[in-house]
Amino acid sequence: MDSQKLPKISSDPSFHNKEHITTTIWDTKSDFEIWSAFKEGSDEAFAFIYRRYVKLLFNYGCQISSNRDLVMDAIQDTFEYIRKTRRKLGDTQSIKPYLFKSLRRKILVKLKKNKEKIKIEQQANSGFEISLSHESILIDRQVNEERKEKLEKAFNLLPQSQKEAILMYYYEGFSYEEISNILEIKSIRNTRKLVYRAVDNLKKGMCLLGSLVCLVLRNL
Repeated sequence: MDSQKLPKISSDPSFHNKEHITTTIWDTKSDFEIWSAFKEGSDEAFAFIYRRYVKLLFNYGCQISSNRDLVMDAIQDTFEYIRKTRRKLGDTQSIKPYLFKSLRRKILVKLKKNKEKIKIEQQANSGFEISLSHESILIDRQVNEERKEKLEKAFNLLPQSQKEAILMYYYEGFSYEEISNILEIKSIRNTRKLVYRAVDNLKKGMCLLGSLVCLVLRNL
């Protein structure tokens, strides 16, 4: 596969909402086993990693930049890089946070090269707006669609770093340590504070929007 090009990523949003439920032998293996096989030269392992994470990476990349073409290019670069350097890569017990961190770096480099003077903290309204699901922040069953919409609006008013923190912790299920590594925050303590601050600002935003929402949060 090293001589072949990666499949093109579609910019059609519907593509990223489709689910492929085909099960393979790789679905039964741990991340460590898959990554080890990939490093040893398995093209099947590489293809599996690509198929499993490409849509997640696209959705995450759009949180950092609204330029979809740039995000897609960064994803291609990320996979091409790990394929070319596979034998030099370290081991990992969890592939997803490794790819998230790699993609984030690629996007920031591209933004800098394109002379887009964008700082993550200033992108509160420029990122791709996600719809919060029950997997991220569980909304009380009695909350109607109007209140859910207000919750989403409050979320998308957060600074970019806080949006990323909530997305990673509640939606992607990353640990504080993994978030700290991806966002390149110096300490887990600071990462925990970032999540606290994000949740607090989300609650304040809901109050300003005049809606009471029940947040079912994991123990912080």
